[in-house]
Amino acid sequence: MPLEYPTFDNLNLSAQAELSRRIPEVDPTIFGSFIQPMLTSGAASAYSVTLLVRDAVQQFFPQTATGSFLDLLAGYEGFERTPASPATEGRHWKVSLTLEVMTHGNTAELA
Repeated sequence: MPLEYPTFDNLNLSAQAELSRRIPEVDPTIFGSFIQPMLTSGAASAYSVTLLVRDAVQQFFPQTATGSFLDLLAGYEGFERTPASPATEGRHWKVSLTLEVMTHGNTAELA
């Protein structure tokens, strides 16, 4: 079940709806109203916390962690980061297998 995070606009609308429910005589849509900046800054603070939670959740699991967070998670399990090695280009390996057939003791070579 993935987490769903509210958008800034949703948080701002929720704050306005809650204000209207609790204090109906205050109208944040009136020009120069003191309450509109308060609602907007509260929604911005809540949105910044949701971004922090989203990023923390991403870094908490090894499947999605990156950078130093991935190093910390690996350290918990006793792993260390090894330096990157260059890719090998143009090397081909030849593998040969011997298959022994159980009937009549015959052998077959695969190339």
